[in-house]
Amino acid sequence: MREDYSVLSTLGLELPPIGVRYDFFRPEGIELLEGEVKMSLCELLRESQRREEPFCFSRANAETCVGKKILGMESWDGFEQSGQIGPGLGVFDEARCNGRLYKYVQHLTEGSVNYVSFAHYDKMNF
Repeated sequence: MREDYSVLSTLGLELPPIGVRYDFFRPEGIELLEGEVKMSLCELLRESQRREEPFCFSRANAETCVGKKILGMESWDGFEQSGQIGPGLGVFDEARCNGRLYKYVQHLTEGSVNYVSFAHYDKMNF
């Protein structure tokens, strides 16, 4: 059963609301993101607002931040978990403070998501 999202068109939003779907198997009927697109997961959401047609991000695509780790497409490495990134960026005084953060970061089960689909709410087929 397809949901009715027409109420979203009455909100007068500057950018279109986006539907996001997580899949283990490649979704049918959605174009796979091709080429050397190097964006973070957050940038992909913004990109989906610019594009007219739905697209799909896969484990094989490059991603420039921690999106693949949050999605369970990649594991956290020791350097990140040690907390070394935060002090280098100036957002934490000490690595131990930043390292504790990784115990609380919500993420999907590793290996459970291979594809993420993005579509304008009125073009979702999921």
